[in-house]
Amino acid sequence: MEATIGRRQILPGPSGVDDDSLVSTLIESDTLSWRVDLINTLFSPSEVPHILSLTISRNGAKDTLVWKARPDGPYTVRSGYHSLV
Repeated sequence: MEATIGRRQILPGPSGVDDDSLVSTLIESDTLSWRVDLINTLFSPSEVPHILSLTISRNGAKDTLVWKARPDGPYTVRSGYHSLV
């Protein structure tokens, strides 16, 4: 599953962003760096520094969603509960 920009996946409601847009559209494929101009256009000034602080993979891996509280990655209600207690 590729990570989408939409509010249900990554961020809590960026304005001007289609829920189906991929995170990879925010990355320059040749330099593997953030497309800062696009990010500044699509997101609020308070969101931009948080996005730009995220490290981009240098090995060309596809976007994925990972739940670090569980060794195999996928989030479940059970794993969420266990991370809180």
